[in-house]
Amino acid sequence: MYKTAMSKVSRLLLVIPFITWFTATFAATEQGTTVNVTGTLIDPPPCFLNEEQPLEVNFGDKVGIKKVATGIYRQPLDIEVRCEESSKPWQLVISWYGNTATFDADNATIITAEQADLGVKLYADGKAFPLKTLLKVNASALPKLEAVLVQREGIELKEGSFTARGVLRAEYQ
Repeated sequence: MYKTAMSKVSRLLLVIPFITWFTATFAATEQGTTVNVTGTLIDPPPCFLNEEQPLEVNFGDKVGIKKVATGIYRQPLDIEVRCEESSKPWQLVISWYGNTATFDADNATIITAEQADLGVKLYADGKAFPLKTLLKVNASALPKLEAVLVQREGIELKEGSFTARGVLRAEYQ
């Protein structure tokens, strides 16, 4: 019993210098110059797309299921942006969100509600416009947006109507 108590004391005596060294080393890393951070949080003015009215894209009722893969089904997506005035140098950006199609390497396609292998891909000035990406724009020279029907490669689509919904946002940053 005496030997066990001595053994515990010996171990404790070995650990105490390590704790002291660790504490001193940690404290030494906190030395240096104080950095004071200040600023002012401000809220950017709101922006509105199409006076908050839904954008409608209609591909018609004669979309050939064997022609979707060719990319011929394109529709313009005309947008109007109105932002409240501000004296601050804000950057206007647009972005879009929706249920991402897993088959699009550009990550710029939302799937239709009826067929997971059919989607709508958005292009801005001829380039894929990825979902959840901020695109810097100028309110007086907005990009040309196009919605294009696309499909998963190697899959045959089924006949029937389709719908897809996404959210397009304009905001200052």
